[in-house]
Amino acid sequence: MVFYLNRWSDRRQNPDKVELMEDLIESLLNEPKVTNITYLVKEAIDYFELRKVENLARDIEQSVAQKDVAQAITSIEMYRSLPTNAANDYFFFDRKDKIVDAFEQNLKPLFTLPGRVGDYLNRHLIRAGFVAFLGREKVGKSWILTHMAMMALRKRLNVAYFEMGDSSESQWTRRMMVYLTKSNYMRDAIGEQLCPIMDCKLNQTNACTLKKRSCRVGIFEDDDGAMSFDEAQRIGYKPCTACKEDRNSKYKPTTWYEKVDVPEIDWKIAQGKLDFWKEKILRGNRLMVSSNPSGTVGYLDVRNKLNYWKNRYGFVPDVVIADYMDIMKMNGNDKREANNELWLNMRGISIDYNLLFITATQADAASYNKFLLDSTNFSEDKRKLAHPTAVFGLNKTPKDEERKVMRINSIVLREGGPNSKQFATVLQDLNRGRAFYDSY
Repeated sequence: MVFYLNRWSDRRQNPDKVELMEDLIESLLNEPKVTNITYLVKEAIDYFELRKVENLARDIEQSVAQKDVAQAITSIEMYRSLPTNAANDYFFFDRKDKIVDAFEQNLKPLFTLPGRVGDYLNRHLIRAGFVAFLGREKVGKSWILTHMAMMALRKRLNVAYFEMGDSSESQWTRRMMVYLTKSNYMRDAIGEQLCPIMDCKLNQTNACTLKKRSCRVGIFEDDDGAMSFDEAQRIGYKPCTACKEDRNSKYKPTTWYEKVDVPEIDWKIAQGKLDFWKEKILRGNRLMVSSNPSGTVGYLDVRNKLNYWKNRYGFVPDVVIADYMDIMKMNGNDKREANNELWLNMRGISIDYNLLFITATQADAASYNKFLLDSTNFSEDKRKLAHPTAVFGLNKTPKDEERKVMRINSIVLREGGPNSKQFATVLQDLNRGRAFYDSY
């Protein structure tokens, strides 16, 4: 905060304004935890611009009351001579600090995901970023968004989560508590369950000859495929990642399983975990939830809520998540134009509020039969893919569902061209709320 304040005050000659800014910033720091400092500085500057307009209106009103036309014109000319939004204007070659912002501050991910999927996503999880996940119905978009929210909270960030009506408030709450407790409430998801873990293809096919290998048996008996988990257990098979971190190894990642016990959750356990997170994990950062019926919240409503939360609670989010865009309120009768307008304006929110905006969108009917989605699998209007800084495909076949994996590929990247044929395989343990358990 001191860095931004000094940088601003160095360009100002009016000590009274600098002192007023210092008082304003100090009062903001006494509010609940805020980490989106750049946005707060912008808000302070906008406040001074508003005061300039108020002073002009007062001077003109006094001149009109006195019938002093010359003084009114002088006030207007003086206002015109004052720069508007001067903080946005600068001589490029005189501002080395802008280089630091461009390459350090604004390229640093707010939070990260582990493994191969992190290689795809992490560099896009930045301030002013707009990340969208494209997937078919029931592929797990909400689980992905929930997991992203919790990863951001773990990094001491403020998160705003807009539930747009895909789930009821109670359904969303239960999903959150599944994540927090690593437990479940559905009968078929509790008790002993198989959880996907990392393994090596060479280990599974018994082709590995390394001494540090975990076992000496494979699970592929013939061309029909691998043994069942129980059969593999009987012969003593163990997954192996002994040379996973060795760059010179022939490690070939794949998926195997381990048995875990998933406890049953009830409201008492959930409340206890909520207290634990508030006291031990959050450290002052907060999660604001806005639960809304489908089709009742548009981009103006999102802006109004963000402004209200700032003024009422001192809550300024670093990450905003919308679950999901396709069921938001749209303006006008032309659905395609309204859809484009919605995505365009939500992009503006990520920039204006200097935050990371994450959402999901529905893929078209053809996506159900595709191994990997691409830019042709949009629904409604293809222009919506032009507004995010990154769009990722969520791919899951019935066999993937059984294996508890999902494939994520890049479809649109604002910086760096995507290769939709390459993908990261993500291990998922949704019984315990983990949409990104591991990846390769």
